[in-house]
Amino acid sequence: MRTTVRPKKWYENQGLLVGAAALIGLAAVLKVCLGLSTAISVVLATQVVLFVLLFQRPVWALAALLVGQLTISGYMFSLSAELQVSIRFLWTLLALLLLIPILKNRGGIELGSGARRILIPAIIFFTLAAISNVVNTDTSNTLKYLRQSFSALSILILLPAVVNRERDIKFLSIVALVTCSISAIFAIMQHAYFRGWDVPVYYVVSGGISGGRVVGLTENPVNFSYQLPLVLLPAFGVLLLKGVDSRSRKLLGILIISMGLALYFTYTRSGIYALGIGALAIAFLLKGRIKIVMLLAMLLLAISFLLYADVRDTRYSQGFVDDQSAAGRLVLWQAGVSIALDNPTLGIGYWQFEETSLEYASEINPLYMETQGAGRVLGNLEVHNDFLRIWLSFGTPALLAFLCLLVNTFRNFLDSYRYATSLFLKSLALGCIGALAAYVVSASTHNVMDSVFLLWILGGLSIAITKLLISGQSPIKQES
Repeated sequence: MRTTVRPKKWYENQGLLVGAAALIGLAAVLKVCLGLSTAISVVLATQVVLFVLLFQRPVWALAALLVGQLTISGYMFSLSAELQVSIRFLWTLLALLLLIPILKNRGGIELGSGARRILIPAIIFFTLAAISNVVNTDTSNTLKYLRQSFSALSILILLPAVVNRERDIKFLSIVALVTCSISAIFAIMQHAYFRGWDVPVYYVVSGGISGGRVVGLTENPVNFSYQLPLVLLPAFGVLLLKGVDSRSRKLLGILIISMGLALYFTYTRSGIYALGIGALAIAFLLKGRIKIVMLLAMLLLAISFLLYADVRDTRYSQGFVDDQSAAGRLVLWQAGVSIALDNPTLGIGYWQFEETSLEYASEINPLYMETQGAGRVLGNLEVHNDFLRIWLSFGTPALLAFLCLLVNTFRNFLDSYRYATSLFLKSLALGCIGALAAYVVSASTHNVMDSVFLLWILGGLSIAITKLLISGQSPIKQES
C-alpha cells in the first residue's frame, strides 16, 4: 500500500525556524552591544546568518553580499580612531578568504568563456585608475580607491564562480527581490508617517526622512532610487515572459507595484527616468503584438505621469530652469568636460574634481552660473555624472575601457536572451538589459559608482548566466 507523504508547510521547516531564531537573537545582541539601529542590526544579522550557510552552498555568501549592497552598502565601520572602512569591503574580504579554499576543494574556480568580455576591460580600467591616482593624488586616496577596486573585481569574479546551476541564479534573484521589496515596504511606511499616519518607521541612519523623500533600508533617497529599477526591471522581465509559475507571477506583480510606489516616493527624478528608459529597452527587444501593446501603454503612462506631476507641482515637473539641483548639473558637467579635455591621458585623479573645478569658473556659460544660483555648486559637489567623472579622473583610455565593459555586459545579456531556452533565464536576461539601461541613466546624472556596486553585480550576473548556457547546465537554443 502506497503512503502519501504530505509536504511540509513553511512554518514546519525546522531549519527555517532555527535560522529565524538565530537572526532575531543576533540582531538583538548587535543592537545592545554595539548600539546600532534596529534596521542596521537586522541587516547585519541577516548577513552573518547567510555567511554561516556558505559552508553548505557557496552561493549563500553572495546572497549575504547582495543583502548589504541593496541596503547599507556604504555603512562605515571604525577599526580605530583614524581608520574607517566600509562594511561592504569587510564582507567582501571575508567572502574571498572563505570561498576561495572551498571552491578550490570543489574543483576550482570556473567562470566560463563569457568572463573574458567583462574581466579584461575591468582589469584595464582599474589598472589605469590606479596609475592615475598614484600620479595625481596622495597615498590615502590611492589606497581608498584600491579598496573599491578590490571589492568590485571580487564581486565580478565571485558571483559567477559560485553559480553552477540555474537554481543558484534563482536563489540570488529571490534574495535580491525579497531584500528590495522589504526595503520598499519600509519606504511606503515612511511615506505614510510623513503624511501623518500613526505607523512605525525604521531607518538605517539617523535623521529620518529629508523633505519627505523616503529611503527604505538604504542610507539616502538617491541610493534607493538607483537600486529599485535594477531589481524591479528584471522582475518585470520575468513577469512579462512568464518565467515563473502563475502563483509566483501574482506575488511578483504585487512586489513590482510596491517597488514602483517606493521609487515614486523617493522623489528622485533620475530614478523615474531610469525606470522608463529601462522599460523602453525591454519593449524594443520584444516582438509582435506584445511590443506594440507595451509601447502604447508606456506612452499613455508617460503622458499621464507628466500631467499629474505638473498639476501637483512635484519635483518631477521641475527642470534645469526651475530647480537648483538640476541647474547645478549644467555647471558641473561643463566644468567636467573642460577638465577632461585639458587632461586627456591620465586625468586628474579621483576625488579631485571639487577643488579643480573652481579653476574653470571663467570657462562656464554665465547663463548656467546665474540660473537658480547654480554657480555655487563649484567647489562643493562632485561632477554628478559617472562617465564624465571617469573621463576627467582617469583619462580617455580608462573611459574607453569602462564603455567596453558596459557594452560587453549588454552583449552577454543579449546573447542569453536570444539563445536561452530556459524561460526563466531568458526572461531574467531581458529584464537585466532593462536594468543595465536604467543604470546608464542613473550614472549619467549622479555619482553612482561610489555609493553602490550595482554595475559589478550586473556584470557578474551576465557572466554567470552565459556560463550556464555554454556549460550546458541550462538548455541553449542553437543559432541557425
